[in-house]
Amino acid sequence: AKEYPLHGGRFHFRTNLQQKIFHGILQLPNIRSMFLNVKIVEEMLFRAGMFGMLRELSGRKVAYIVSVLLFALYHVWSFAVIEPLYWIYMLQYIPAGYLLARCYERTNSIWSAIFFHMMVNSVAVNALDMLRELV
Repeated sequence: AKEYPLHGGRFHFRTNLQQKIFHGILQLPNIRSMFLNVKIVEEMLFRAGMFGMLRELSGRKVAYIVSVLLFALYHVWSFAVIEPLYWIYMLQYIPAGYLLARCYERTNSIWSAIFFHMMVNSVAVNALDMLRELV
């Protein structure tokens, strides 16, 4: 099976069918651009919109707490509604949400938060790929 570069590393397919499906998906322009667009929308919503507005209206502390918790909630709510045990997964998004808000605040640029978000997701995907190889 062929190797594809993915998130700074290599993605190995176990079967030719997996390879064909992945290659077909990458041919769709909307799927390729989705990875970038999702980060832009999330950062515009949670950092530029929510964090920025709350910082002006209620102060830094409230802005951090509310934007980080809503960022975490956004990532798990659809699973947690079905299975309440999934609410615990919010904890894994709190450090990333805080660091993304801090990055936005320190640089006063949404683009730094967008690129940092991409890096965080790339590290997470690569870590999952490495764990899969161990199993």
